[in-house]
Amino acid sequence: MLQALPADAMGGPAIAFATLGAQVLTAPHLAIPPSHGRCQEGASKLSGAAATGTSPAVAALAAVAVGASRAVQSRRRLARSAESAVADTKKRKLISPQRRVQLVFEEDVKPTFFSINPLYESPAMFVTSRQRVWDYWMNTRPTREIERIDDGKTTVGCTWKQLDGRRGASFFSFNQEGLLTFIREVPEPAYGKFQENNMKRLQPAFGVMDTVKNFFNFAPDYLSIEDPNLPLMQPKFGLQAPRSRRACDVVRFLWDEAQYMQVGGVDKIMEQYSADAVYEDLTYEDSSFARGWDAVKTYMQETYNNKPEKLFFVLDEVSDGDRSCTALWHVYYNGQKSPRGVSYYELDGEGKIAYVRASYDVAW
Repeated sequence: MLQALPADAMGGPAIAFATLGAQVLTAPHLAIPPSHGRCQEGASKLSGAAATGTSPAVAALAAVAVGASRAVQSRRRLARSAESAVADTKKRKLISPQRRVQLVFEEDVKPTFFSINPLYESPAMFVTSRQRVWDYWMNTRPTREIERIDDGKTTVGCTWKQLDGRRGASFFSFNQEGLLTFIREVPEPAYGKFQENNMKRLQPAFGVMDTVKNFFNFAPDYLSIEDPNLPLMQPKFGLQAPRSRRACDVVRFLWDEAQYMQVGGVDKIMEQYSADAVYEDLTYEDSSFARGWDAVKTYMQETYNNKPEKLFFVLDEVSDGDRSCTALWHVYYNGQKSPRGVSYYELDGEGKIAYVRASYDVAW
């Protein structure tokens, strides 16, 4: 089937191969069906070449080149599409949780800024679903300005002040697409703040709750409030110090370990505070905020001494920050998980706690 080629043809085996290809493509018993578009186009070019006197070998090479060129273009388009997808992903990742929180505080965000079924909770409001959360956030929630924001990687919290001067703290969670899934915001009480230790002031209320508890536990056919044999909370892992000086590890140590130590718990807590630490418990009058290491220790010791034995402060979640973080927590007492709160922590250059804002409502 191969024909002899002139010596000055485009060269040796390549031309022989091209000529063979041309003969195969034009053979009547191997006709290319119309559905094979590119091959049909190549055959047409060969037929056209025969009609114009062009060498079949040259025409075959041209057809092969056209196909190769189109294949390369297709691969390039796919590569560009893949690069674009990667770029979009990187662009989304560049928007940090801090920036997302800033946007939702400062801009008119769209409903798609929230996940399909987010949850928003505060003492004043509990709402779910994208449209309802967005509507509350944009149209009902008071305008608030961020004061401090932690450096969490996947979850983040902040402190803020309203236009009317009322302060508070918030916690935010996001899904893998960076959409808001959970928000808790707790403002300071509008009135009825404490001037002395709140556990001491609440002891009469605890007494009433204990009386109710004892009555119902005495008559279990009516209602059992709490197991009277409920054991005391124990340190979670038995650590004597935080795993690292990261803010999230320091805070976990305070909540999961030090506060449950039967001996020396307050001393272990105070090892994590700086000399000039400030502790803002927003249920107190500003003049009663603990400022300085000694004042913070007094606050911690009074809380420990005055709280009921089986009242527990339980850590729910903490943002994964290095220099600052935000904790979600609740109080467990007499079968109730209340109050619930948000506490913001910030470390100094030595990894000691320098600032805390605890925001909660004793009635929530």
